[in-house]
Amino acid sequence: MKGLKGRVGWYRLLSIVLGILLLAGGAGVPAFAAGSADVLYEGPVALSPGESFTVKANSGTEYSVNWDTPLGALEAAGKAAGFSYKVTDKNYSASGALLLDDVGKYTRDNPGRWYAYVNDVHKDGFNNPEGALNLIKLAADDRVEFYYAAGVANPEDLAAVKAAATAAVKTVVSDAGEADAATGATPAPEKEEPKAPSAPASADGWTLELSGKITATITQEEFEEGLACPNSGHRQEWKDAEGNVWSGMPLWLLAGWVDDEIPHEFNANQATAGYTILVKAADGYTKDFASQDVAWSNDYIIANECNGKPLTDAWPLRLVGDGVAVDGKLGGRSVGNVVEIALTSFETAQQVPELRIVKYGEDGRTIIAEKTVDYKWMEANLEVIGDGKTVYKFEGITNDPNDVWDPAETYPGGFKIANAVKGTRIRDLCELVGGMGAGTEIVLVAKDGYETRLPYSSIYTDPSVQERQGDAILAWWGDGKYVPEYADGMRLFFTPGGDNVYGQWDMHESLPEQYWHYYYADGVQYPSCAGLAVKWITELRVYSIPQGDWTLELDGTAIGGLEYDVSKTYFEQALACQFGANHKASYTDDKGRVWEGMPLWLLAGFVDDEDLHSDNAFNDELARAGYQVVLTAADGYTVTIDSADIIRNTDYIVANILNGDPIPEDSDDWPLRLVGPAVKGGTSISQIKRIELVPATGKPGELADISGHWAKEFIRELVERGAIGGYPDGTFKPDNKITRAEFVTILVKAFGLEGKGDRVFADTAGHWAREAIAAAAQLGIVSGYDANTFGPNDPVTREQMATMLVKAAGLEPWAGEVTFADGGKVAAWAREAVVTAVHHAVISGYPDYTFRPQGNATRAEAATVVVKALTAAK
Repeated sequence: MKGLKGRVGWYRLLSIVLGILLLAGGAGVPAFAAGSADVLYEGPVALSPGESFTVKANSGTEYSVNWDTPLGALEAAGKAAGFSYKVTDKNYSASGALLLDDVGKYTRDNPGRWYAYVNDVHKDGFNNPEGALNLIKLAADDRVEFYYAAGVANPEDLAAVKAAATAAVKTVVSDAGEADAATGATPAPEKEEPKAPSAPASADGWTLELSGKITATITQEEFEEGLACPNSGHRQEWKDAEGNVWSGMPLWLLAGWVDDEIPHEFNANQATAGYTILVKAADGYTKDFASQDVAWSNDYIIANECNGKPLTDAWPLRLVGDGVAVDGKLGGRSVGNVVEIALTSFETAQQVPELRIVKYGEDGRTIIAEKTVDYKWMEANLEVIGDGKTVYKFEGITNDPNDVWDPAETYPGGFKIANAVKGTRIRDLCELVGGMGAGTEIVLVAKDGYETRLPYSSIYTDPSVQERQGDAILAWWGDGKYVPEYADGMRLFFTPGGDNVYGQWDMHESLPEQYWHYYYADGVQYPSCAGLAVKWITELRVYSIPQGDWTLELDGTAIGGLEYDVSKTYFEQALACQFGANHKASYTDDKGRVWEGMPLWLLAGFVDDEDLHSDNAFNDELARAGYQVVLTAADGYTVTIDSADIIRNTDYIVANILNGDPIPEDSDDWPLRLVGPAVKGGTSISQIKRIELVPATGKPGELADISGHWAKEFIRELVERGAIGGYPDGTFKPDNKITRAEFVTILVKAFGLEGKGDRVFADTAGHWAREAIAAAAQLGIVSGYDANTFGPNDPVTREQMATMLVKAAGLEPWAGEVTFADGGKVAAWAREAVVTAVHHAVISGYPDYTFRPQGNATRAEAATVVVKALTAAK
């Protein structure tokens, strides 16, 4: 239902325009109207694999980008349509990504942003090379679309982004030889529809009969006019297993015209309640479909064309799509020669949503009172707040990193929510079950499970809170409509006086800090008071006594990250989307108990670097490189887990819920316990109060396999310096080969090298060691095999190692000859470095008087020469 209602507004606007067109034409059915987005380009683009173009970033630096990338598709569209675009390279050194800022006149944060999608999947390259528009490799028929929209809460929700979009660029990667406006390529021969006898002729064209709660007739002309409306979404395509492209109108759109007596919007409640859609052929052949399956789905298309030509064998219309196909092949569920669509077997729809109010006893679990009401009862029995004319508003984020709170209350970001509403005081609703206990909080639960918490002081207000916030109400009427036609209701609203705006500074002054809401963007955590205005509320949870409070300390400063205290309220709201998506996990233990909470990796990602909580907040590369996650209990007991073991999994969960209720305060596990399939005796911990991320330096005494090794002391010293570490199993593996990336990282750490280089080789753009390699390259310590290749995973050779050591330590060059028996094998570029390193006693040969310049170094040898180089540098 959440997805259904999110699109009702769009459909309402569409239908109104349809009605206007219908009346203007004097017909009995609508012609379909265009959307409001400014489509800068829509069509195919021919992209040449292996070829590239140059783009200049905001810094002035020019970058070479392959044509067969999403950025290449945008470049081609721009050339065809005559618009330009701008990218920023602010994240290039971290991810190799160029980020899109502006397209044409639509600029970043003025007021919207551009969102990119490849085959309907959101792509964001910030700290994420796999999502970089300049790095993703495209193939023929890939769809690359860009939408400019403001107020987007979740870019993964493409439908919501499209609904909010005011501008767009839509491209499809063409096959070789297919026509393209940007390149002028020759069109490929068109495919023929399978089984293509000649189409029946009709002077007047065909008609499609619709019947349900009302009836209508759509003519061929009206159907085709509806498909021709640009940017409307009326025309959808589907490709079958043989490559044939079918196009037409979604079945749900046609069904929505006759699903109730009001032909001006899709009836989401009725579709959810259920009815049967019969699709009938001219010869009487009929297939039936459930409204719940068809609603808002493009898997069911009434097609009038195949491969760009009118249908012949299935004239005039055919039902196609994934909903009626098996492995892309049409079979018995597909209906050809469609002449009628009939809706039958209507179930009773719940027209009026209900609100359950429940009060819990002192244990926080036992229900001691409850009552269920709807808006009709509330309107008749309780005071109505709001006159239906006064517009109450929630301020939008400021989009100004230097003024996130807007204490001057100038509202630079405008208003996120603005409605004239009527509703009922939440305080009055609480009194129906005995009222809130002093100092408790109330939980507002939406039908999709989202939860928002408010303190006692927001419901039972004192004068200072009342002045800024007004009454907290549940709005069941908005902009002239009762629920469910008021699609956002029942919704939490505040009703302040004065300018009737609840702003960021009002939240700051009237609400305790743990209840503040935020929106994270571009490294800034913006206060977002509109996040409090939860929609579709179906339940209020009221408590008798205050529940025990707690705070979870997160600290990533030891590895260069952040420090942040997560309150009980914030953690609980995190499980209902405060931190992002897919953050709640559950685990059933061997006793059948069900634990719920947040995966450990999400909490680590909150403070592992300066990205506080974007979609890519967890730094995968940092975790792979290695650090330790130290969990501390209230009594000081600690458990340490290697970062590599937590990467984006639910093996470790920090749980606050047991069998559906918060962990009881009198439990030895309260408030948080570590659970999950990987948690065993040594990693079990309860009463968690702190999670700290620390370098994985290890303790030399714990390295089980260096005792008696010839390089033991060198290994110990380098481990103590934090330049190298052991493995999670307590070993060092001294005789394992070491890679070029690993050796460079050790050098950077051991010598404390700092560089701001942004040099990214083609094979290091997404590598875990790219920053160390970039820093070393900028300082002239390393270079690649060529301009684009570094070979980070290649084993480092002894002559490469000598060259890097001499440069990192700044050793004085020494003239001379290589005197080893195999000195002639030393590469010319490495001769001086090898002689210098030997002279300063940093590196030596083997007992057989050889140097083995192309031989691969081991971890033990690397530790030894780095320690010696540190000594020589002194």
